[in-house]
Amino acid sequence: MRRLMFFLFLPMVLSAFTRWQVLESENFRLIYPQGYEETACHAVAWIETERENINNLTGWNPGKVWVVIEDVGMWVNGFANPVGNEVHLFTTPPFGYDLSTRDWMRTVGVHEYTHISSIQPVYGFPRFLKFLLGPWVLPNALVPGWMIEGVTVYYESQVEPYEGRLEGGFFDANLLTRTSQGMFPKRWEMDGSITQFPLGNSIYAYGGPFFEWLVDEKGAETVAEFYRVNGASIPFFFIDGAAHKSFGDRFPTLLADWKADYAKRAVSWVPADSAARRLTDKGWYVSGLTTDRERIFYTRTTIAKRAALNTSWYIDVVALDPSTGEEEVILRPNTSVHSLRIHDGILYYTTSTFSRGFANTANNAFGELFELRSYDLATGRSKKLYTGRIRAFDRLPDGSFLLSIDRTPGFGSALLRIPPRGGEPEKLWEGDTLVGEIVIREDGSAFFSAREQGENWDLWRYSADNKSWEQLTRTDYSEFSLWLDQKGNLLYAANPKGPKGLVGVYVLDTETMTHQVFDAPSYALNPVLIGEELVFLGLNPEGYDIYSVPVQLWLADMPSRPPLSQGLTFWDKKTPTYSGGFKTRSRLRPYLSLLRPWARIPYVWPSFNDAWNLTNLDMGIFLLGADVLGENFYQANVSYDAVTNTNSVDANWSNQRFAPLSLNLDYSHNPMWDTAGQFLGYGYRIYPSFNYPIYYRPGRGLNVIRWGEGFLVTGDSLQNRFLVSNISLSFSWPFWGLGLAASHQWESPIFSPDERSWLLTRAAAVFDLAGGLLLADVSTFADLSAQLPASYTHPAPIRGYAEIETTDPVFATTTLEYRHRLLVMRFGIWNPNIFFEDLYAHVFVDAALDSRELLGASVGLELSPEIHLFWGFLRLAPIFGVSVNIDRKIKSHFGVWTALPISLMNPRKDAVEFAADPWPDSRKDVELVETR
Repeated sequence: MRRLMFFLFLPMVLSAFTRWQVLESENFRLIYPQGYEETACHAVAWIETERENINNLTGWNPGKVWVVIEDVGMWVNGFANPVGNEVHLFTTPPFGYDLSTRDWMRTVGVHEYTHISSIQPVYGFPRFLKFLLGPWVLPNALVPGWMIEGVTVYYESQVEPYEGRLEGGFFDANLLTRTSQGMFPKRWEMDGSITQFPLGNSIYAYGGPFFEWLVDEKGAETVAEFYRVNGASIPFFFIDGAAHKSFGDRFPTLLADWKADYAKRAVSWVPADSAARRLTDKGWYVSGLTTDRERIFYTRTTIAKRAALNTSWYIDVVALDPSTGEEEVILRPNTSVHSLRIHDGILYYTTSTFSRGFANTANNAFGELFELRSYDLATGRSKKLYTGRIRAFDRLPDGSFLLSIDRTPGFGSALLRIPPRGGEPEKLWEGDTLVGEIVIREDGSAFFSAREQGENWDLWRYSADNKSWEQLTRTDYSEFSLWLDQKGNLLYAANPKGPKGLVGVYVLDTETMTHQVFDAPSYALNPVLIGEELVFLGLNPEGYDIYSVPVQLWLADMPSRPPLSQGLTFWDKKTPTYSGGFKTRSRLRPYLSLLRPWARIPYVWPSFNDAWNLTNLDMGIFLLGADVLGENFYQANVSYDAVTNTNSVDANWSNQRFAPLSLNLDYSHNPMWDTAGQFLGYGYRIYPSFNYPIYYRPGRGLNVIRWGEGFLVTGDSLQNRFLVSNISLSFSWPFWGLGLAASHQWESPIFSPDERSWLLTRAAAVFDLAGGLLLADVSTFADLSAQLPASYTHPAPIRGYAEIETTDPVFATTTLEYRHRLLVMRFGIWNPNIFFEDLYAHVFVDAALDSRELLGASVGLELSPEIHLFWGFLRLAPIFGVSVNIDRKIKSHFGVWTALPISLMNPRKDAVEFAADPWPDSRKDVELVETR
């Protein structure tokens, strides 16, 4: 036992003294990778500065909060865990088209801390439950997602002028556009669970403006009152009562008043559909407009719902002929595409990829990088030129490339020159200015949209030859979306008229330094010129599309200080005011949180026989916890049966210290009984294992190869010992995906009294077809030892059969199924919140066979409505099915799929889930077949 405990805790000890550093400020405990101290202290200093204001807004002091700094490459994000009282901040700031970030670590830090301070308030009876059951009891976590994100977006936008997403323009532009066209979002559209623009961004895009209106109309003091009242209530059914006590009205009334306010504002709004000619009509997300003076090239991301709980994303690089409206898909890279440039018939672009070795636990030590690639439009040949933290690029007149690479750790960029055919880069410059966009004129002059820490995007001129810089603008608002016309003038987008959705397109004469503004709709981005037409991105209720207007220019008034929004309070501070300093703490401290479980749920569970006699009375406790870093996770269920005087334990521990290598240990023991009900002793199960992603890359074709080994020990005296080997592969293409997995389980005389060997395999493919999904699923079982004649029982192998028995050591099942939307429902009730989205129909054919004969087959129909509960937090797809087997017996079946990593009444992963993630789950997908 001592050896076992040593090996369990060895990864934690190694982790503590190799990778992470720990500091403590007055109110925060800070964890960061070696080399990131300046970034980490900067982030915490800003959260300390804003902490009191945030706590006053929410009425809650969370106490000491953990702040974890993680480098995930170019992935821009952060998250909060109010149960663990921790926030995780990713180091990379957003890209050049972001108008709302002056200081990323400040913005993401106050945003995530606001989550902690707003979700944690708990009072009254829920506070007693929290003491009893653990810190997961959080009534304020069970409110609509647009309220959870609304307060955070609101506060991130109060720190500095033109900072925070309320100051970026898109949120207001989206709402004003929808309002002006009679499509203000319905309540059930605000939670982001419906497949429509802006999808997952909905809770931010609607929650932030709603919360801003709420504070302006009802007062900031009502926010803390809402969290106090709701934090003392049983969740879900009483949020309207909390709203009425705090804000004076229920949420439906508040949302109706908010809609009326936008209706007044939309009177002066000029939407793109009313002021410009629409060149495309597919909506969703469009970016990267560039042109060869004849066609427009751009990236479009579209999203479609093919089946219940399934959403498909499609990323295309498209060429548009604006004179005819014809679109041609040039590339379908099956991964995100960023900057586009075209020169001499060659398209240059950057795509996302992943690499190992990054200082994070959130993404298993993988980080996002970008590949610079070329694509010859004439020959179709593609080539990789460079891989790194590429933020922006363009081609120089000599055919080489000028790249902006993010510095790490720290803030700023390095400028690299890459040879025309790729190769070793030449560093031209490195400094504290972040270069977000690059366009290069024919004479070699480069123009940047760049910013210093704490500033917004400004225009700069750079000479690669003499490495000289010249700042062309210095404003509090942003200049971005750069493009050069044939005269060498610089087109750009900017928001000098204030942050309330107004973004215009401008041109700067780089010789006279004169700014002119184009006559365009209220919200326009990414300008390019085709002849005498201005082409740009505009908004409509379905998302972004490409529009054009005749060129009309006016002299632009570019204020150096933008107008402030009514009702907002700004205070100027370029540096944080916190001066409390930092103290070094033990590197083992983050792991002490393992001693404080997130959940500790005691329970009593009686069981009765048919005569309603008490047969079991289980009294137990469920424990779940993790360390702050997320390197160690455990769950345990310990129970005692007072009737039979027996106990059960089921526990799991996993460790990600050596990520992407994952270490796992499963342990369980349960009482065993004979058919007469006599106690036979305990059956044990011990399963140490590991798995490792040998290959991981997004895009077309092979995406992941994962391999793992385990040693499974079972039996009343641990006499059965199996070596378990697993491997899985996943593939994806734009319209279909494939998952393959195999598990070999070997009991050898080397370490066990018997010799047995099983091989289990599964393959599942998913195809987009006629607006639905076609599934093909094949599973096999083979007893490779087959020493003696045996009977094999395969429980519920296919629909229409409870079990199938065979004496053949080889067994297989096949499924062919088609899923399609049958009915659009879109109705529900507000509180308790239940929403019925769509009804789907599944037609299937199943078969089971061995090496000699067909053992069973069935055909059938399933109906599956997608149901959203609790404002989209829980999405369910109950399945009501009927099948007819080859014996002409009609069988019904029922199950429930969820959007969570669990399923109810289903023995293994759904084929759609398996095709995307085929790694076998020892408890769900790879079970030893009963033999007798």
